[in-house]
Order: sequence, then structure tokens, then C-alpha cells
Amino acid sequence: IAVIGAGMIGAAHAFGYKVNIDRISGRLPGLRLKTICDANGELAASMAANWGFETIASDWKDVLADPEIGIVSICLPNFLHAEVTLAALAAGKHVICEKPLALDAETAARIYEASRATPTVSATVFNYRRIPAIAAIRQLIQNGEIGEPVNALVQYESEYAADAQLPHSWRYERNRAGPGALLDIGTHAVDLARFLCGEVEEIAGAI
Repeated sequence: IAVIGAGMIGAAHAFGYKVNIDRISGRLPGLRLKTICDANGELAASMAANWGFETIASDWKDVLADPEIGIVSICLPNFLHAEVTLAALAAGKHVICEKPLALDAETAARIYEASRATPTVSATVFNYRRIPAIAAIRQLIQNGEIGEPVNALVQYESEYAADAQLPHSWRYERNRAGPGALLDIGTHAVDLARFLCGEVEEIAGAI
């Protein structure tokens, strides 16, 4: 297993692997926490030590070239997801890519088609589906206890970026962040609506 990106999300993936590896290693013999990759070597080394990964790397291409690595978590800034995911699929790795897959629908569709053409398993992360309250709401809907939903309002409230003293981030650059909060967080809202109410049949008001 390798985690590419040693920031907040990379740490979440490393934690997930660490606490679950013993539970699933019986079905996947030889499963090991191999590499943490980040351009910041100090950050990579700290995370590797914290979660028990064997090695660190500074170049994601070296990770994909390693024949010992079969599973890759891509936890990089949004604008790097597409390039690294496509390369990981081409290298024959199992891939978990953080959302969003890409900065535009066309590229995301290309990644989706590439994943369908490979024998490996690939996925993206919509973890809010697993919140117990969301699961309970879904059960109420499926059991018909609250009738047929006619409206879904999803709000994501956060203080992120509220502090004017925070350092500049790629999230404030259109060519790196894409459509901003709508893409970065709105993807969760869309996924929750689909999870609770079913697939989208029509889009109205899009430009």
C-alpha cells in the first residue's frame, strides 16, 4: 500500500489502512504499509513513522514504478488528481482517489472510462455516506416511513478559510481549484442526494 500526499487527507487514509490492515490481511496475504510519498520529505517521514509505513518517496512516479506496490491512495491537491490517477491505472495499480476526480466533467469521464478498461479495482471517496445518521435517513426513506422525498437541502457549514491570516493556498486559484467550493465540497452534496433519493434524471438551470 502507498499513500501519495502526506497532508490532512493523506493522514486520514494512512490511519484507515493502519487500523484495518489486520482485519483484511487474511483475505489479502502479504498486505503491507509500504510507502508514503510527498514532495515535503519531512512531512512524509513524520507520517510514515506515525502510521508504520516502511519507506518514503518524493516523486509519485517512483511509487507507481515500484512492483511491490499494488494499492495506491491519491491524496493530492485537486488539480493533480487526474494526472496521477490515470498514470496509476495505466501502471496496473488498485486506486483510491480522493474527490473530485478532476477539475472538469470531461476529464472525470476520461478517468472513469480508463478505470472500466482495467482489471484493477478503483474508487473515489464519498465517506459521508457512512455517517450513521445518513444511513438511518436512507433506511427511513427505503422503508417508506417518511413518504417520497420531494426536496433535498444539503448544507456544509465550515469555518475553513474564514481567517484572513491563513496562508495562501491552491484552493484560491481557479486553474488549480476548478469551480472552488462547489466542486470541492459540492460533490459530497450531490453524492448524498443520489444516495438518499436516487440517481439524477434531469438537471435544470445549468449554464
